[in-house]
Amino acid sequence: MFADTSHFRFAYFLPPAASPERLYGSSPYLMEASLWQALLANAEAAAQQSLRIAVALLQKSDRFPPWGQPALPVWEAVAALQEASDAPWPLFYARADLFRSYPDGFFLSEINWDKPVGLRELLIQAALGDQPARHAQRQLAIAFEQQVRAWLTPRHRRWRVAAVVDPGHTEELYTAALGLQCLTSYLGIEGILATPANLWMRHGHAVAFGEPIDVIWRLWPIEFLQEWPQGAALLQAHARHQLVILNDPRYGVAQAKSWMALLWRDAGRGGAAQLPSLNDETARALRLVPYTRSLADLRDDGSGFGDGEAFYQQLQTAQRSWVLKPVFGRYGEGVVRGCKVAPTVWQTSLSHAFATPNAWIAQEEGRPLVEDGYGLAQRPHEQRATANLGLFLLPRTEGRLHSSGALVRLFHGDLTREENSWFRPLRVMPTPKVRHLPSTLDSDSWLQLHDRLAFEEGYLAGFTGPFRYFEGGPVCFSSFDVQRFALATEVVSGLLAGALRWVQRFPDPFLGLLGLSPALYPAALCEEPALCGVLRLDWGLGEDGLPRLLEVNADTPAGWVESAVLNARLLRQVGFPRRADPNRFLRRRIVASLLHWAQRHLGYLDARHVLAFVAPLRFREDWSQQLAFSEWVAAALRRKQGVAHKMPEVLLGDLSELRLEGGRVYLREQSIDVLARLWPLEWWPAEGGTAALLPEVAAGRLPLYNPSQNIVLQSKGLLALLWQLVQQRGVFTASQRFLALRYLLPAQLDPPPSQQQAAWVAKPFFSREGIGVLLGDQVPFPGKEMLSAEPYLYQRKARLPLLPDGRSLTISTFLVDGRFSGLFLRAGQPITDYEAAYLPVAVLEGSKEPLSAFASHAGSHRTGEVRWHQRKRAEKDDA
Repeated sequence: MFADTSHFRFAYFLPPAASPERLYGSSPYLMEASLWQALLANAEAAAQQSLRIAVALLQKSDRFPPWGQPALPVWEAVAALQEASDAPWPLFYARADLFRSYPDGFFLSEINWDKPVGLRELLIQAALGDQPARHAQRQLAIAFEQQVRAWLTPRHRRWRVAAVVDPGHTEELYTAALGLQCLTSYLGIEGILATPANLWMRHGHAVAFGEPIDVIWRLWPIEFLQEWPQGAALLQAHARHQLVILNDPRYGVAQAKSWMALLWRDAGRGGAAQLPSLNDETARALRLVPYTRSLADLRDDGSGFGDGEAFYQQLQTAQRSWVLKPVFGRYGEGVVRGCKVAPTVWQTSLSHAFATPNAWIAQEEGRPLVEDGYGLAQRPHEQRATANLGLFLLPRTEGRLHSSGALVRLFHGDLTREENSWFRPLRVMPTPKVRHLPSTLDSDSWLQLHDRLAFEEGYLAGFTGPFRYFEGGPVCFSSFDVQRFALATEVVSGLLAGALRWVQRFPDPFLGLLGLSPALYPAALCEEPALCGVLRLDWGLGEDGLPRLLEVNADTPAGWVESAVLNARLLRQVGFPRRADPNRFLRRRIVASLLHWAQRHLGYLDARHVLAFVAPLRFREDWSQQLAFSEWVAAALRRKQGVAHKMPEVLLGDLSELRLEGGRVYLREQSIDVLARLWPLEWWPAEGGTAALLPEVAAGRLPLYNPSQNIVLQSKGLLALLWQLVQQRGVFTASQRFLALRYLLPAQLDPPPSQQQAAWVAKPFFSREGIGVLLGDQVPFPGKEMLSAEPYLYQRKARLPLLPDGRSLTISTFLVDGRFSGLFLRAGQPITDYEAAYLPVAVLEGSKEPLSAFASHAGSHRTGEVRWHQRKRAEKDDA
C-alpha cells in the first residue's frame, strides 16, 4: 500500500521516525452524507464570517472594539496592504478544524487560514480512496492557478513557485515537498523549497537562489513574518501585484481566534436566544462555533455583553465548562481545558491569561467525544481515540469557499499534537434513497397469488377488511443501505440486552415504571439468554440520515410470514434473482431459534413432546402467522428426524382452548410442553384462561416462545430508561454510549414543555398498530394527571422516508436470537396503523452471504450472552 504510486512515493514523504502502518490506514472513518452536507454548509458559513470580521478589522471599522485587532508585530504592514489593494485576497487553501461533540454533531475549534498544513496527508488519503478527497489534487491545482492568474499582472513566461518553510519543522517541510510535486505535475510549473534567508528583492523583482520567482507559498506563521530579512519589500511587491504571496498575509488577521468572540458579540449580545433566522449565514456559523468571549471583553466599558464581572466569577467557579485558548497558537499550545486540570492549575492559568487579556479567549467546553473503536481502525493502539476533522476549504472565483475533502486526524490524550496523531480516510455514506417500482400485479394476478399463498403457505391475511394487505411493487435498497440497517440493528441489540439485564437485576422500581402489572413481575424476571426469540425493530431516520430506533416489538412481533415467504414470491414475480431477497435466511433462522430454545428447556426433543402454537382465531392476521409458523416447524422436524414416529407433535389451536388441569397445561385434550403464542403477555392478567397460566410460566413449567422476559423489552417505557442509562457512566461502555447517541432518539416519561411539543411524539407503553400515538404538532399531549390511567412515552420525532405517492415508509428489521435477519417494510400514514400495506424489498448488488456478515464488526458491542449463544450454535453445527 505504501509503495510507489503514479503520483508520489509515500516513503519519501513520511517522517523517518514513524512507521507508515502507524501513521496511515485504509480503514475508513464513516459519516452520513446528510451530516456531511450540513457540516460543509455550516463550516463554509463560519469561514465567511471569519473573513467578514477580518476585513472589518483591517478597515478599522468602529463596529468592533479596539481589542478585536490581534496583537500582530506586522499589524501596520498588513493594514497598509489592505489600504493599497482591496482586491480579493489570494488563497491557496484553508483548513477548518472540527471535533465531534456530545451528544451529537460537531463544533469548530479554529480555522487555519495563515499556514494550514495537512496537505501531505490529504493527498495520501486521496490515493488511499478517501471519497471526499478523491479529486483533491486537481482541485488544488485549479484553485492555485485561478488565484495566481487573478492577482499577477500578465506574464508570458512560466511561473516559478518558492515554498518557504522552516527546515526544522518536518511537517511543513514534507507538506511543501508533496504540494510542489502535485502542482508541478498538474500545471507544469517550476517549484523550489526555500527559507526566508533565500528570498530577496532585486531590481523590483523577487528572487530565490538568484532566480526570479512569481509565487511565494508561505508555510511560515504571520506573527513571525518580521523575521524575514526582506519581508517589508516582499509585501510591497505583493501589494503592487508583481508577486503572489499565498496565503495572503491578511489571512493572519482571520487566523486570530478572537474572531469567534467578535462573532458572538456581533450576533446580538444576547446569546443563542437572539440569533437570526436559521437560514441566516451567521446562525449557521454559530451552530458550529461554541460560545466564546475574549478576556479583554471582560474589562470592556459595558458596550459589549455588559456582564464582565459576572462572567469573570463564572470562569473562576465553573472551570469544567470552559477552555482557555491563546489567540495565536498551534498544536494545542497554551490551551487549558478546565475539565482536565486541577483547580490550582486553572486558577494559575487564569491569572496568567488576565495579565495579557488581548491574547486570550475563553470558550465553552465542546466535550469532544472519545470514540471507542467505531469508525476507527481496530488496532490496539487506536482504541479510545478522539477524531479531529480537518475540513479543507478552497476559493471559488465568485469569492466563496468550497470543500475539497477532509483530513481525519486521530489522537490520544486531550489535545491534538503531531507526535500523538495518526490518520484515516473519510468515507461519506450516501443517504438512503427510496426507489419504489410500480406493481406489475393486476387484480386477477393478485388474487391468484393470494390464493396460492393461502393454499401452499397457510398465508390467510391477504385481505384485512376492505383493503389489500400487501402490494406487488418492491422497494429497492442498495446493499450499502442494508448494511447500514444491519449495523444499527446489531448495535442496538447490545444496548437492549444491557437494559433488559439492568431491569431484571434491579426490578424495584423499574418494573412498575415500565407499566407492567404486578401479576407479570415473576414472569418478567425469568432470565433467558438475552434477546432470545424474534424481535422486530421499527426505524425512522434522523436529520443526519442515520437510522433512529422508533420502538421495539419483542413480545408478539408480526410480519414473519410476509418477510420470509411473501417477499420471495413477489420478487420472483417481477424478475429479481433469489440473492436480491434480504429475507432469504429468515425462515430458517426463526425455526432454528424455536427448536434450539425448546431443546434447551426440555433437554431433548422426541415423540413424547408436544409443541403448541396458539393465537386467537378471530384475528385473521395472527392466526395466519401461527398457522404458517407451525407448518414451518413441522416441515423442519420431518427433515431433521426422518422418521415420523420420532417427531415431537406439533399442535395448532385457538387461545380459548388452553386450560390448566392437575399442574399440566393442555391444548384441547393434549398435554403440551412448549407454548409458542401470539397473544400479548400484558393482556394475560385480564383473561381468565391465561391468567391461570402465569404461575406456571413464572415457575418455568410452561416455557413460552417468545420468552416471557421479552415483556420488559416490549414496554416503550424501556426506551426512556435506556436513554437515561446511556447518559450515565458505568452501565455501558464508552463505545456503546457513543453508538446509542447515533441510533436512539431522546425519550422521557414526563411531557415536554408545551412550546417544544411539536418536535415530540407521545406513545402509550403497550400500544400496537399506532393506537393511541399522538403527534405533538397536531394534538396536545396528555397531562401528568392522565399518566396513572395510561402511561405514555415521550420521544423525539424522527422522519419517515416518503414514497413517490406520498405515503410514509416504515422500515423494520428482524432480530433472531440477537442477530440481524431481515427487513420488513410497510407503507401508510405517518402513524403506521392497521391499514398499512406490506411492500416487498429487494437488494441491488446483493451478496451471496447472509446480510448479518456485513455488520460482523459490530460484534464487539454485543453482550457476552449473545456471544455465548453464537458459540453454542457453532458447537451444535459441528456436532
